[in-house]
Amino acid sequence: MKRKTRICLLLAVFVVAALPVLAKAPEALTVFVNGYRVTGKALWYKGRIYVPLEDVASATNGQYNYDETNRTASVMVGPPNAAAGSPTLVLPSQAERPYLKVVWEKKYTTGTNARVLATVINRGSSQANDVEAICIFKDETLQEVSAVARPVGTLAPGQSRTVEFKLFESEASAPNYAYPGYAGYSYGAPIVSGVGRRGEVLLDGQWTRISYELKFNYN
Repeated sequence: MKRKTRICLLLAVFVVAALPVLAKAPEALTVFVNGYRVTGKALWYKGRIYVPLEDVASATNGQYNYDETNRTASVMVGPPNAAAGSPTLVLPSQAERPYLKVVWEKKYTTGTNARVLATVINRGSSQANDVEAICIFKDETLQEVSAVARPVGTLAPGQSRTVEFKLFESEASAPNYAYPGYAGYSYGAPIVSGVGRRGEVLLDGQWTRISYELKFNYN
């Protein structure tokens, strides 16, 4: 009787221990290789993507070979003897659209104002039209103080342009913020920095609390 009880307990332990493994089953994914969709099985498991080599070769019209003697697998991606200039499938979302990025900035203060110079570049393969850069100023509590938009124009692939942003554009734009710290401010008045209350701007020459939004149109 005692022996049967032990067997039942062991079985119960094994079943419970297997539950977390079953809860983390691999998830199916859609994978592209060289712009070609892999139609076989692709799995995402524990932060890694697993794709069978034979499926990669098949998706790209390539070759797959496995040597059982040496336990060596080899894959030739794409047609091994493709003619020069043969068409290759690409993903429009990845290869035919602009890719805009702020690659350089200089942040400084002058008088009672904060200014930012930023260089925007198009690192994509398509032209970006009607580009607009928005610089978002935040105070030391990361509350948004102001968002200043600047037209950048048209950026061809590889082209860049530098624009300037000002925290306060004019006296009329400065004092009417819905934050306690801006109650008596004007464009010509000193701005208190580093006090730590909501709404007061940090202007100490090390302005870091800014971010950008880039908008554009493309065909």
